Amino acid sequence: MFITVPPVARGSLLRRHTVLAVLAIAVALVLVGGAGVAAACKLTPLYCGFSEPSPPLEPYAEAVGEISLPEGFSAVSIVGGLTVPTAFDFLPDGRVLVAEKSGLVRVTSDDGLEQEPVLDLRPRVNTQYFRGLVSIAVDPQFARNRFVYVVYSGRRRGARATSATFVRVSRFALSRDLSPGRERVILGGAADPANGCVGLPSTADCIASPGDHIGADIAFGKDGNLYVSTGDGGGEERVEERAFKAQDVDDLGGKVLRVTRDGRGLPTNPFYDGDPTTNRSKVWAVGLRNPFRLTLAPGTDLPVVADVGWRSHEEINAAPAGANLGWPCFEGNDPTPEYESTARCEELKDDARDLRAPAVVLNRTGNASVTGGVFYSGGTYPVEYHGYFFADWVQGWIRHVAIDAVSGEAEREPEDFAENAGGPVALRIGPEGGLYVLSLNFGAVFRIDHRP
Repeated sequence: MFITVPPVARGSLLRRHTVLAVLAIAVALVLVGGAGVAAACKLTPLYCGFSEPSPPLEPYAEAVGEISLPEGFSAVSIVGGLTVPTAFDFLPDGRVLVAEKSGLVRVTSDDGLEQEPVLDLRPRVNTQYFRGLVSIAVDPQFARNRFVYVVYSGRRRGARATSATFVRVSRFALSRDLSPGRERVILGGAADPANGCVGLPSTADCIASPGDHIGADIAFGKDGNLYVSTGDGGGEERVEERAFKAQDVDDLGGKVLRVTRDGRGLPTNPFYDGDPTTNRSKVWAVGLRNPFRLTLAPGTDLPVVADVGWRSHEEINAAPAGANLGWPCFEGNDPTPEYESTARCEELKDDARDLRAPAVVLNRTGNASVTGGVFYSGGTYPVEYHGYFFADWVQGWIRHVAIDAVSGEAEREPEDFAENAGGPVALRIGPEGGLYVLSLNFGAVFRIDHRP
């Protein structure tokens, strides 16, 4: 079953705090600070919140405590004081690594947030609009190999932090005291620090991103290989030829990729051509616009991707091997009017064998930015809350839905879980099995507990 959700879905929340909605907007406005930001605020003040690194509004702990949740649930602050945080993950000892948009990776301690960053990638990171350091993942074998992976939009050598950009997936080995070794580029290594991807063929190992659509996220399969989501590189409010990169198996943009820890394609990938270094050998699924978050279904490693939409729909997509998720020819379940008459989209409609509809379609009213997502099956929450949790950064809510780990189909309509969650941009399951949320607007990581 594929689910379409109406613009407003309420009813399961027991209370709503309007003051926190105002607070979230105020936080975003505070984050805007500085000259020259007006051009970045193309949509709403919340979008400005992603544009300029500034301290979050305090006190974050009180704000987290006012999140609207069903009875029996509460939000517990874990760490605050973060500056435009974008992603986080857990070290084996329970400490939290947090990526900030500017290019810093911070780590928590018993006393809160360590002042000295673990990584400082600011000289390498383009931070314009939604670009920046957007994902971090700790290797499941970290205790043995000490690997941490990041995704960021790079800038040209010597250029401003707002220069034209490319995307890289890189790996760092951390010492026992968390000092980083040299950067090892896993994907996007062909980018020229002087010119980015300019002049390179689409078959080069270069993830061009002249626009905001970076993607991007990393998840580890049971076999230790990496799944990586990437955006189509677009971002203009108009028809873009580069959106069709999402349909080109020889281009790394607009995809789910599956590679080894060293960035090589796998013979079990659907487009593998015998050479693990070619782009198509690394592609798992095609047809994505801006897949900001990626997770794997427990037991099956089926990728589930939250894809940020354009004008009409947000999507939750299951992405089995070889799937075509439709962008730019389809948005939600419908043909995209601006693209459907193009030759490429006509061809896709005629040969739709691998075309896959979203598991969940969210109708857009105003601005939205869907954030996936984690599967929860712990013993703390009531069984009716087991399933896939996802969120929306702009609208500030968290919802949950049952998604079959084999078919990737939604088994019921999504239900509300939290509101006024402070711009959730990442969700994780912690070492003890709890649901953790990263709030960009509050500059905080919080955990959602349940006590009957």
